[in-house]
Amino acid sequence: MLRIPQRILPWLLVAHFAQSIGMAAAETSTQPAGAAYRADVGADFQDTECWGSLDTRSPTKCGWLTVPERWDSPSDKTVRLPVVIYRPGATESRLAPVIYLSGGPGYPALGPWGTDIAAWRRMADQLFPGRLFILFDQRGSGLGAPRLDCPEVDDPQVWWDLSPDPNRFVGVAARLRDAYGRCRDRLLAQGIDLGAYNSRQSAADVEALRHALGLGPVVLFGLSYGTRLALTTMRHYPDSVAVAVLDSVLPPQAISPNFDSEAYAAALDRLFAACAAYPDCAAAYPDLAGDLAVLLDRLSETPVVLEVDNLKSFAPLYARVDQHLFLAILRREMQRTASLSRLPSLIAGMAKGDDWRLRPHAENIFYGRFPRDYTMGMSFSVACHDLRASRFDAEPGPSAERYPYLEDHIAWIRGLDVCPHWPAGEAHPSEAEPVVSAVPSLLLAGALDASTTLEQAEAAAETLERSHLFVFYATAHNQLASAPCARDVLQAFLADPETRPDPPCLATQRRPAFLALGLR
Repeated sequence: MLRIPQRILPWLLVAHFAQSIGMAAAETSTQPAGAAYRADVGADFQDTECWGSLDTRSPTKCGWLTVPERWDSPSDKTVRLPVVIYRPGATESRLAPVIYLSGGPGYPALGPWGTDIAAWRRMADQLFPGRLFILFDQRGSGLGAPRLDCPEVDDPQVWWDLSPDPNRFVGVAARLRDAYGRCRDRLLAQGIDLGAYNSRQSAADVEALRHALGLGPVVLFGLSYGTRLALTTMRHYPDSVAVAVLDSVLPPQAISPNFDSEAYAAALDRLFAACAAYPDCAAAYPDLAGDLAVLLDRLSETPVVLEVDNLKSFAPLYARVDQHLFLAILRREMQRTASLSRLPSLIAGMAKGDDWRLRPHAENIFYGRFPRDYTMGMSFSVACHDLRASRFDAEPGPSAERYPYLEDHIAWIRGLDVCPHWPAGEAHPSEAEPVVSAVPSLLLAGALDASTTLEQAEAAAETLERSHLFVFYATAHNQLASAPCARDVLQAFLADPETRPDPPCLATQRRPAFLALGLR
């Protein structure tokens, strides 16, 4: 199975935390829509020895791209971005080069400390054969300098509601108060402008990289948050993009998924409908929506205290799971295609009191690569800057009737928003408008993805005049890694971007299958 070396953070899971934790509120500023971003000047590319382990037989080039910290008001402060370029062979290719834009925000394209560089060599050859393939860590992340890291929150016991004492739990916001305050203050003391790390500035970096390498129009390949950056680049530099490949789409006009009860409800509806369409699942769990309501009722009255593995020491460790943490775990698991088959048994089993079913799902989240492998300061800056211009305060919709706990859950998340205390500035409201573009675009969506949803991909496609949207019914996030047919669609699109791809695999696309585990 093809494994794209990218671990995706649901867009702004970081926004779960810290609004009411007592840090000083940050001042914000809005750049005018016409602020100058001269990405064709002011950048410099220098070759360097490659990072990580690479096959020496593979033609690869590495370098540093140096750009202004702020494109809209250049000064002597600069940012250095590590760049890796995979060449397809000994001869120059005439196909448009590919620039990959990673997700998160905050997951480095080169992997934590460059660990994904060798893997991307193989992926480049499989996904985009015969093309120059370019990776770079976005400003503030990965191997770049400065690096907006927050090691203060790497320990799961800081981020999640975990405790060594099953009778004493301290609220997440209280634990994070110190950690994020210290991270913010440390970065500011280093002279870092936290308002210079956002999608608009990064889009100028993409254009500067293209200029510095002497490239013509390129293929933009964005994954998760990277699709938002790709669309921002298409908005401001339309002549620089030959085609776009957008996998797990989050358009600029989208409400942050963690603030959007309607998006979560729609994904739940599709999960429950898929179970109903699978005979074994339908027979075992005939009323999953009702089971979820029963379970959330119970967790709101009596949270589950669950013993989990302690990967830091041999001491016991416990999680306190109320309705909010369960909904957060469920949403994160609905981002992982590998977890989907077990979610009906989790919901129905816990509704009957089988709380042991939760442990592996909870540990998937507590000990996943988030936040340990993410550059969290960069995540905050991007998300807080961009989302201040997003419409994340929508009125309650139909989901309030189907899933009454969702509105309360969203209110809980909003009450812990870190953004008022992170001086990221504010995007111009025009940055939250739909991107209108004639660039040929391929959009890939997983029907069961609860972080970048089908509806968000549909919204993006509405204003992309030459776009092709494909939905994969058995997957969640990251289609090119999860759905083999998506790779056939990609090859057909690259061969003829003007014609809607129609590879044979589409006629036999697999449907979701679920484990029907026995209940008491």
